[in-house]
Amino acid sequence: MKNRLDDWFDQDEYSQTEAAYQLRGASPVGFARREPELNSSLLGSRYLTRRSGMFFVAPSGQGKSTAIMQAICCWAIGRSCFEIPPAFALRITAIQAEDDDSDLGDQARVIDWLGFTMAEQIQIDKNCWIETINDQVGPAAIYRIDQILSQKPCDLLILNPYTAYLGASIMDDEANSIFLRADIQRLLNKHNCAGLAVHHTPKTNFRHKTEKWSTMDWMYSGAGAAVLTNWARAILAMEPLGETGIFKFIAAKRGQRIGWDEKANYFKHDQRPGVLLWTKATTEDITEAKSKNSRKMAFSISQLLALLPEMGCLGMMELRQLAMGSGCSRRAFDDAVQLAIETGKIQIEHASKGKTRWKNVSRSGHSQMTFSENGSGK
Repeated sequence: MKNRLDDWFDQDEYSQTEAAYQLRGASPVGFARREPELNSSLLGSRYLTRRSGMFFVAPSGQGKSTAIMQAICCWAIGRSCFEIPPAFALRITAIQAEDDDSDLGDQARVIDWLGFTMAEQIQIDKNCWIETINDQVGPAAIYRIDQILSQKPCDLLILNPYTAYLGASIMDDEANSIFLRADIQRLLNKHNCAGLAVHHTPKTNFRHKTEKWSTMDWMYSGAGAAVLTNWARAILAMEPLGETGIFKFIAAKRGQRIGWDEKANYFKHDQRPGVLLWTKATTEDITEAKSKNSRKMAFSISQLLALLPEMGCLGMMELRQLAMGSGCSRRAFDDAVQLAIETGKIQIEHASKGKTRWKNVSRSGHSQMTFSENGSGK
């Protein structure tokens, strides 16, 4: 059966008939006696290897692209980044779709913030290439990337972001499976490199109580089909600790090989104006952030009821503003409202006037049926 990419991949290698297939495997004894492939490991202790892929998953707007640029520059000279050591100075080709040249320039000035020597900058210049492809998806994008890799061979291929090149819904199992296992994997095999795809999380209203998530939960923290996690050799997830400026990095899949003491690590943005740089969070930073975040996470039903009048109601937006003004996070407020509804402590009524619609919240059994335009009870 011909693959949809046979017209551009090497025909001699990829268009063989089933009868002509050449065995490449071995018995258990054969695998046990094989010597490790030279230069197969690229990151950590075989955390990421040639012809395998990983996902870096994080919410939008939290500095994913800046983190990738910093990793590119560090790994290209054999330096650890985010405490993930490269096996050697990696050749890296990055394909990106979201940042313009000025954005890339701002991010690339990390070479100044990290104080790279001239010799190190020369090595980065030699080992790295960043190409913007924002007008091709699916097989067309793969074809273009194949052409780029033929001119810029690499050890590590980076796609930023994954969804820019999929060419289908991120929820489409079949599309993701074909793109990863037929298109991307064939590309990695042909060029003998690893792949790192940057990916985003689902909408935040579907991510309640992440502080209670297990490593298994974090494996599936990216938006879309489960086939992404099943295909990937490694998953690295990033989660902000509320609005504290501290970020938790979770080595969700194959984390025992990443090179950390634990499967979680903490980093932060440099606070100097105009400086795009990630740094290691101190123990004091982490303790303070967790304390602030836990205080914001804590919002009880009794605190919610205290904001409601004994009689009448408040508009949902007004109630939320009052709660957040008292130090409550949006997530904690939503959790408290949901629990109060489930336990019968409050009731929600929908009101409208013309095209304007809103929700009103009242103590159960104490609502009034007339409402003002802003949602407050009369």
